[in-house]
Amino acid sequence: MAVANFFDKIALGASQILKGYDRSEFEKILLSHRILIFFDDNAGTTLEGRATLDLLVRLIARLYPVIQIENVQSSCYVEELKRLALQINPKIEFADSERPTICVTVGKTTYSGDSSTFYIGSDNWITRFSLGQPVGSSSSNNPFGAGAAACIGAANVFRCVFQDQLQYGAVDQDFSLSLLDFSLSSNSNELFIQSLHLDEVVLVGLGAIGNGVVWALQKTPGITGDLVIIDDECVALSNLQRYVLTDQDSINISKATIIKNYLNESKLSVLPEVVKWSSYVSGRKNWQIETVLTCVDSAEDRIVIQGALPKTIFNAWTQRENLGVSRHLSFNQTPCLCCLYYPTQIKKSRSQEIADNLNISGYENVIREYLANNLPLDEKLIQLVSSANEISGIELRPFLGSSVNIFYSEVVCGGILMKLKGPANEEVRQGIDVPLAFESALAGLLLAAELFKNKLGYIPQDPSASIQINLLRPLTPYLNVPEVKMTSCICNDHIFQDIYAKKWGF
Repeated sequence: MAVANFFDKIALGASQILKGYDRSEFEKILLSHRILIFFDDNAGTTLEGRATLDLLVRLIARLYPVIQIENVQSSCYVEELKRLALQINPKIEFADSERPTICVTVGKTTYSGDSSTFYIGSDNWITRFSLGQPVGSSSSNNPFGAGAAACIGAANVFRCVFQDQLQYGAVDQDFSLSLLDFSLSSNSNELFIQSLHLDEVVLVGLGAIGNGVVWALQKTPGITGDLVIIDDECVALSNLQRYVLTDQDSINISKATIIKNYLNESKLSVLPEVVKWSSYVSGRKNWQIETVLTCVDSAEDRIVIQGALPKTIFNAWTQRENLGVSRHLSFNQTPCLCCLYYPTQIKKSRSQEIADNLNISGYENVIREYLANNLPLDEKLIQLVSSANEISGIELRPFLGSSVNIFYSEVVCGGILMKLKGPANEEVRQGIDVPLAFESALAGLLLAAELFKNKLGYIPQDPSASIQINLLRPLTPYLNVPEVKMTSCICNDHIFQDIYAKKWGF
């Protein structure tokens, strides 16, 4: 029994949200819990039930070192789920003979043990959660309510385990949430996915949110269309903390390759582009880009994407204690993507951000030179970082020859530096957000759901509103957040407006 080999990234994320965080205590708490995933043949034989179980295991196995997986009626689906968990964390323990501390139940069967129990399930677009009784899984071809149930179930497990260290750590009360109108008071569900052609969709960013999008695409039978996937990076060990489609065999493999392989059996035509967005657009002969899904990390990247004037953009994000999606259906009429990320204050340069978080703020010019000239990490920079942080350079030498961006991503954003500096120096790095896996997965699911609803002709009551959810506290009834056009944004510039109108025939 042991925590996963990407635990440093997990620890960094936890340090940002848990009060009184201590790494050794955090690990001790995780090791003390046994999470039971309990289901029946209703869950094990329906598309929605199997989708919930698949994503639930992908989420739970990344964080908890001791789990149990049990089908109360048969052996259906148990071994497949256990293999999936082991692919994520080969050191995970299946403590099947011990009493679980927390149980997540999927299906129509009541769990009879005395552990804290969460019942999750779905019906088409509706996600259901209960503390007292089974909610069942329906047999539709729709994975969205089912996937959201897994994310909400995993979020409640986390809040239950760490309730004393979370400001709003209470678990959810019973609810049914429609992913059509995001209401807790309606049963809006009359939209069915039988077969659907997506035309051409460009997915930009294949990180944690992009993984959630692709999980939903693969779990939806009968969809066709052309999917362009854009990302120029490979998977690093720390990415396994929240990339739900990755496992131990994914490390150092191109993200685009992993996604294409995952979609091999789908009916989508998948075109991987192992480049940045700017290179893809400059090399594309046809700039008539109908639909873009943005899963990128920065405001700058989103603004550049909007600048190419796609017809429709759906955007998703995660940030500290918040995840969301936004719709940008008409550049000339509704708030564009730039409106949401319009700069209102001076931001640090990339070189200053890296220098600050490596604790070498006075050497920003050195970092700038490495970045500008694409210089590989060398002994000079390793000695500078190790001396400034009072750690051994031996721990950093495996990164010799890599780019400064990769070094920064793994050593700082991956949590390695925090571990090396010890408990007395486990401060939260400035400008680094490390969402939990269930947050990123839900953001991706909601993004894919908006694409599907749009292609099925669903018209939201307020198309300009964004959907915002905080999974670190109980669900609130107010998830639709109005957005407004910024008066000085490019979408109010007559030149951009004219080009968009001419481009799309408006």
